[in-house]
Amino acid sequence: MSKLLTILLCLALVVSCKKLTDEDLWNNGVEAQKANKFDESLQNYQQLLDDYPKSPKAPEALFAIGSICQDQRRDIYRAIGCYRRIVQEFPTNATASGAQFLIGFLYNNELKNLDSAKIAYEDFLRIYPDNPMAPSARFELENLGKDPNLIMDLKSRPIVKTPEQNPKNLHK
Repeated sequence: MSKLLTILLCLALVVSCKKLTDEDLWNNGVEAQKANKFDESLQNYQQLLDDYPKSPKAPEALFAIGSICQDQRRDIYRAIGCYRRIVQEFPTNATASGAQFLIGFLYNNELKNLDSAKIAYEDFLRIYPDNPMAPSARFELENLGKDPNLIMDLKSRPIVKTPEQNPKNLHK
């Protein structure tokens, strides 16, 4: 009798442990992230990637993992790895251009690896030349290695034109 009861309990567990859909895992991850339950959120997103690697939610899950690793966990290498996977596995997804830009940003601003940042920004401009973030990527490239305080100081100064540069003075 106890064998039968054990078998019935196991069957009940199997039936009740329905596999969550990719949508369920995504929604659970989002809700946990909103509640600042980042470990739970990461588990849901990772489960989505493990169970549904071709899901339309997979690039968004990777981006969410990268974002949590970047902002809450300060695990910059894992964040870069997630962003890189998006660019490699889902290059046409809406998150891919932002992921490529963030690779350069993290190499530059967090890891101070100017060579890798330069490559990432150049790749961004090569792959996404018409993206609205292209001017920002060009700006980042032009200012790699420069002191951010000096860059901001230069941007806040008014542009002073020489008489030759001022079109109003050309006819005097």
